[in-house]
Amino acid sequence: MRRITSSLLFVLLTITFAAVPQKQGRTQTTSEKQTSNLDNGVTAKLSRSSSYRLFKGAIDDRYDFQAYLQLDGQKVMGSYFFTRPKPFTIKRFDLKGSSDNTGNIILDEVESVWVDGVGEKEKLTRTFEGEVTGDLQTGYFPVRMAGTWLNRNERKLFVLEEQTFSLGKGINLITEQASKEYKRLNYEINVSYPQVSGSNDPRILKFNKASKALVFKVVNEFKKDCAESAQIDDLSSISPETGKPIDKPLWSLFISWDVVTMSKNLLSVTIDEETYTGGAHGQHARYVINYDLSKGRVLQLADVFKPKSSYLQTLSRACRDVLKQSKGDNSELIHEGTAPTPANYKAWNLTPYGFMVLFGDYQVDGYSGGRSEVVVPYNVFKSTLQPSILELLPH
Repeated sequence: MRRITSSLLFVLLTITFAAVPQKQGRTQTTSEKQTSNLDNGVTAKLSRSSSYRLFKGAIDDRYDFQAYLQLDGQKVMGSYFFTRPKPFTIKRFDLKGSSDNTGNIILDEVESVWVDGVGEKEKLTRTFEGEVTGDLQTGYFPVRMAGTWLNRNERKLFVLEEQTFSLGKGINLITEQASKEYKRLNYEINVSYPQVSGSNDPRILKFNKASKALVFKVVNEFKKDCAESAQIDDLSSISPETGKPIDKPLWSLFISWDVVTMSKNLLSVTIDEETYTGGAHGQHARYVINYDLSKGRVLQLADVFKPKSSYLQTLSRACRDVLKQSKGDNSELIHEGTAPTPANYKAWNLTPYGFMVLFGDYQVDGYSGGRSEVVVPYNVFKSTLQPSILELLPH
């Protein structure tokens, strides 16, 4: 089963919003974490470490892209994807490279390929070579990179600038973690979720409450399932053929979270759940919190668009068209999974570059196709979008 942790970008008084490449094992890194036992609530701070940071850039002053980079000593890793002015699916490209003390940086785009007789190997496809201005090591100042993007025989200039936002002096976005292993019921739980510290503002406290409540609702449902399974196992755990106990795989629940967008007025996060209860692979679910910090409320889909407008039809057409182009026009799943119903669009995030829809496993593709993300730029909605929504976004 794929191990999931979470990622967080936090830089003292300046906080950079971040998101982590999907469909990969992820390592939670944060400047400040809190960890607790699920039963007694005891907390302890963990040490500062590296973190993912968001960069916005362009190649040849024409091709806009977003990059998420993490520093580990002189090693740099992360991913990037291109953004477009029309609806698009997010395709992430993995990056690995290094920086040195003189300000030089090299980032190779790598792709995993299967080689007969050898197994999976990494293939280098494209490279960023450039110089860094700003403090890449500490992250206390916004970083700017500039240099050359090499794609086979092509050489184009690129510029990459770190995106930073502040929640206010002394107000920090942190991760709270909880874990439990219960051998008698044969399960383990590892969860993390976002909290804002350093403020008693009722609007912020309401966000913290909503985030914790969402995660522990999932935790409690999982624990209930484990208890029910244990009762069944008490009756059927002995093999009639051998008379010995039947080995049962360890059940597990992992919950992680990512920041998608953060500004003084908006927190938009995703919360990813993965459970394993036996079988070939785990099960996944995604939840979102889009929180209006200015009014202290969790945004619902109907809050983003004007009443009685045809926004669901607009979403449906845009998502269906782009998914057919990327996955092929032969899937009944795409037709059903993009139908203009609220149930199909319950997981979404507000991003600086558009309205992002998160489609779950089996919603628009089979399990091997993974989860799909479609971004619909705000101008596509024209008059159906609430004007106040754009004011929440970072500028």
